[in-house]
Amino acid sequence: IAAFAFDLDYNNKGNNLKVGPLNFFMGILRKGEPYLPPENYESSQDKAMRLYIQKHHELEARRLGQEKEALNLAFEEWKSKLSVEQLGAICPPEYLNDENSPFRNGFLKIHFEKEIWPEIKKLKIIG
Repeated sequence: IAAFAFDLDYNNKGNNLKVGPLNFFMGILRKGEPYLPPENYESSQDKAMRLYIQKHHELEARRLGQEKEALNLAFEEWKSKLSVEQLGAICPPEYLNDENSPFRNGFLKIHFEKEIWPEIKKLKIIG
């Protein structure tokens, strides 16, 4: 019954019937034939589970996006406050003076993510 109702609601099955939907369905029952669900049939339990999982993935993606944004903001703030001595302790000397070097930024980012970010994250209760 659920598959037939689904077919009526989502696949416009009623438009293809020569008789009314009730008469068509009663004819199937009289013949003792099963009503085969359409390929796109989804039970109410399956639909509820799919929607639950979809919502969970959306929330998780939003949370990860916010955490990544928070990390980037905290990194930029931290980086702007570094002294020359602190930079020297993190970066190799050949990248120290080139502020636009992707290598310098990479060293700083790795150091920040491993050493600084976990403490900031814990203090600000992120994640």
